Amino acid sequence: MTEVDALRAARTGQISYSVAGDPMCDTGMARAVENMVRRGWVRSAEEFRAVKAEIWRNNEHAVERILNEVLQ
Repeated sequence: MTEVDALRAARTGQISYSVAGDPMCDTGMARAVENMVRRGWVRSAEEFRAVKAEIWRNNEHAVERILNEVLQ
């Protein structure tokens, strides 16, 4: 399962297309992903956008701090 597949599974709650036919995904991994999704990793589209917006804000603050340190 690629990182993108894992994020898609976490966001949508659907893992069948991610693990089906993937030789890297053994049954233990499939069960672990199913458990993770079942315990609340699924987000609505709006919740997902809100999380992304927060990450972007945090990244902007990090870049500002780095640039301030470099330019001083």
